[in-house]
Amino acid sequence: DYLTGGMDTFCRASTGIDEGCHDTNNYYYDWVTEGIDHPRKEITSISVSATDTEIHIQTKAAFFPMKENCHTEPLFITETRYCIDSRRMTISNQVINCCDIDTLARIGLSFRLDSKFDKLSWYGKGPWETYADRKHSAFTGYYHSTVKEQHVPFVNPCECGGHEDTRYALLSDGVHSVQIIGNHDYHFSALPYSLDEYQNAMYDNDLPDTSTGTWLIVDSVHAGLGGDTGWFKNIHPEYRIPSGRYHYEFTFLFH
Repeated sequence: DYLTGGMDTFCRASTGIDEGCHDTNNYYYDWVTEGIDHPRKEITSISVSATDTEIHIQTKAAFFPMKENCHTEPLFITETRYCIDSRRMTISNQVINCCDIDTLARIGLSFRLDSKFDKLSWYGKGPWETYADRKHSAFTGYYHSTVKEQHVPFVNPCECGGHEDTRYALLSDGVHSVQIIGNHDYHFSALPYSLDEYQNAMYDNDLPDTSTGTWLIVDSVHAGLGGDTGWFKNIHPEYRIPSGRYHYEFTFLFH
């Protein structure tokens, strides 16, 4: 019961590059206008079965903008399977991205753990933060850190602390731990504040005085940051997340 959430997540706390010149020609404007920052989820079907050792849950869902009646077609369609036993949980998700925009920020799942889960280790790119178009200076290896150290104190709080090409990550409170393994290399972040807390803070000192939890996001894919210039859309095509069908699987091992 120390891992909660599991919400489909498609947006990120906007960077200065995402916001561009704060006009209508920027990625964050697209995300908010399209409604992917806080989509409304509608479950279309659910089924549950069990064996002597496992519980199986399958759901189908459609996601729409939070404002009803402003979209007749869904933004996303998902088919999610959960396999749960006493020591592990596997989540397999098929996502159809129907959005008519240049790129999503991410396709992943967000969770919250108690702030006591502040010890972090991972095997992947490190030790500093990396993104799809910001990783060639990093080294693949096994790293130890803390959740607090993942926060990057930018003047304007934004997306930070991401790690690319991750084979597995582990969070621990010193007694219990959660290990996350993907069916392919993945992107993750584990931060002391939520995505909304980063997005709503104008300056670093607007963030809460203490951690509000360990906020874990595991992404099958996370868009590049761009940055050839800072005043118009410039994430290179190979680092974008366009419309289409995506599939991923994460296994959570509880110790």
